[in-house]
Amino acid sequence: MIRIISGKLKGRLVNFSNAKFQNAEITPQMMKEAFFSIISMEKNETFLDLFSCSGQIAFEAWSRGFNTVHAVELDHKRFLRLKQNLSTLNISEGIFVHNIDADRFLDKCSNEKLNFDIIFIDPPYVKVDGPVLLYNQILEKIKRAAVLKPSALAVIQHFGKNVIEFDAEYFDYEKRRDYGSNSISFFRRKDLD
Repeated sequence: MIRIISGKLKGRLVNFSNAKFQNAEITPQMMKEAFFSIISMEKNETFLDLFSCSGQIAFEAWSRGFNTVHAVELDHKRFLRLKQNLSTLNISEGIFVHNIDADRFLDKCSNEKLNFDIIFIDPPYVKVDGPVLLYNQILEKIKRAAVLKPSALAVIQHFGKNVIEFDAEYFDYEKRRDYGSNSISFFRRKDLD
C-alpha cells in the first residue's frame, strides 16, 4: 500500500504491491514528496504520468490540484489495478487512464493537440553507468510530438549513475536531485514561440 502525501486525497492509500507486479520499483515516498515540492510553483493544469505503474504519481498530482491528469500504463494487469484504485479512491473526473504504449500515446496526444505542463517519465530503470539511449529517445519523441507546453517541464526519474543526453536547442537542463541510488532530472522546454 502506498500513501498519498498531500491534497484532497491526503492519507488515502493506493493499493499496490510491487511483488505481485513483476517486482515493479515504486517511487519512494521521500522522493515523491521532494518532486512535488519542487514543482509546486509550476502551472498545475495538465499532468502526464507516462509510465504510471501503480498510479501513485498520477493520484498525487490530482490530489494536489492538477485539473487534468493522464496515466499511461502498458502492462494490462497494472492497468487494471490502476482502474480499480481510481474507483476505490472515488475519483470520477479529472484522471484518465490509458492501457497503451508510451510512444503510441504521445502520437495520439499529438494528433489530438493535447499538451502538458508536467510530463513525469519513470520507465523501468536501466541500471548502467553512463548514457541511456531510452531517455534520449523519450525526450526526442516528446519534442517531435509537440506535447510539452512552452516553458513546461519533462522530469525523468532514473538510476543515479545514468547520463541523460538531450536536445539542448529544445530543452534546458534545469537541475538534478539525488536520493540514494535514484535521481530525478528536470528538463524545461525552451519557449521557442
